[in-house]
Amino acid sequence: MKKRILIIASNANTIGPRNRRTGTFLSEVAHPYVVFDKAGFQVDFATLSGDAPYLDALSLADDPDNLKF
Repeated sequence: MKKRILIIASNANTIGPRNRRTGTFLSEVAHPYVVFDKAGFQVDFATLSGDAPYLDALSLADDPDNLKF
């Protein structure tokens, strides 16, 4: 049985008093996932509320690990 890792991601989509749009930077999830997967771990994902995470659009730049993910 594979050892398991749980990655907790934010599903907040606004931040601060002006409700600025925000979200999880994809590299904060994709880069660790690549390392853990190559090491043979089973990787699971969760958010505090159980809803899908929002991605910060600024994190969708041309990054090889982000694009593979």
